[in-house]
Amino acid sequence: MELQGRTAVVTGGAVRIGRAISLALARQGAHVFIHYNRSIGPAEALRDEILATGGVAAIGSGDLSDPGQAHGLMHLAQDTLGPMAVLVNSASAFPTDTLEEITLDGWRS
Repeated sequence: MELQGRTAVVTGGAVRIGRAISLALARQGAHVFIHYNRSIGPAEALRDEILATGGVAAIGSGDLSDPGQAHGLMHLAQDTLGPMAVLVNSASAFPTDTLEEITLDGWRS
């Protein structure tokens, strides 16, 4: 798939494997929308790194467990960088509850 100039949204795109994916997409010429929930510093740094190399990147925050925020985030990505061609779901949570202890709300978060 040709990525040059196409918009890619990477949820959890600021840290860990999401960061590596965001960088790889940018190297292929994709316009990368980097989602973060709490990692604003790493998201800003990654956006700036991509921009410094001549790439196109933007960031946006949202709690993906909230359908309204997830929907709004996708609209923000499209309004900022154009229609989405690629979606990479790399957002993650690290609950400390065991499987026996976790609640439905905890699972959804």
